[in-house]
Amino acid sequence: MPLINLGVTSYWVEGRLDEAAATFQQALTDREKEYGVNDTTSFATGKLLLGYGNVKWDQGRFDERFALHQRCLQQYKATTGNNHHRTADACVKVSGHHLRLRQHESALLLLCHATKIYDEQPHFISERARASDKRGTLYKVLGRMPEASKDFEIAIELYYKLNPDDTRTFPELGPDDFDKKIMFWSR
Repeated sequence: MPLINLGVTSYWVEGRLDEAAATFQQALTDREKEYGVNDTTSFATGKLLLGYGNVKWDQGRFDERFALHQRCLQQYKATTGNNHHRTADACVKVSGHHLRLRQHESALLLLCHATKIYDEQPHFISERARASDKRGTLYKVLGRMPEASKDFEIAIELYYKLNPDDTRTFPELGPDDFDKKIMFWSR
C-alpha cells in the first residue's frame, strides 16, 4: 500500500508520470511475487491497477491502460463484491475505454451498473454526478435524448450541491470539473 499511495499522491497527481509508472510497476511486481498474478487477498491490487492504468492513460498508452483497468474491475469484483463503490469506480473507468472504442452498449452497461451502486450509497455524491454526466453523454451520442436529459439534470443538481458557489452553466462544465471532485484514489 505505501508504494501505491506514493505512486498516486506523490507522482501521478503531480504529473510525474515516469516516476509514477516505475513505482506502480515495482508495486505490481512485488504483489505478484508475494500473492501471484491477479491475487484476491485484498482490494489493494485493484487499487494498484486502477492507479497504474490512470498513469498509462496520461502517458497515451491506451491499450495498456485498458488492460490494467479491466484487471482492476475483475479484481474489485472478486475482493469487494459486485456492488461496492470501488467496483463502481472501475466500471466508470472501463466504460471510458468502451466509449473510446465506440462499444456503446458495453459502456452503457457499465455506467448503468456504476450509477446503481452509487444510488444505493448516497454519500458518493461526486461519483454519482460524474457517472451521470458520462452516462448522459453516452445517451446523447446514442440519440436517446430523454435519458440524456434526465442524467444531465441529475449530474448538474449533484454538482451544484457540492459546489454551491460555482455559477457556470452546465454547458460550461466539462468532464474534468466532475473528475476533480472525486477523491484521487477513485479517479
